[in-house]
Amino acid sequence: MLIGDEPQKKLSVGGRILSWHDRLVMQAYGFSDSDAILEKLLTLNLELSEKEKQDESVISPWAPQER
Repeated sequence: MLIGDEPQKKLSVGGRILSWHDRLVMQAYGFSDSDAILEKLLTLNLELSEKEKQDESVISPWAPQER
């Protein structure tokens, strides 16, 4: 599978294969391969939900740099 002209690269984390896109999202949010990803996503979701309830702006992370 291709994303633009970039072939999809794979990385295994905890026995799960991550795509190039998965790795970019992890990098953008500051997640590492050893993190409990679902726990971190739930925490992030709850934090953003609270901000939205208080009418605070929710801004996505910066685009990661390709390594």
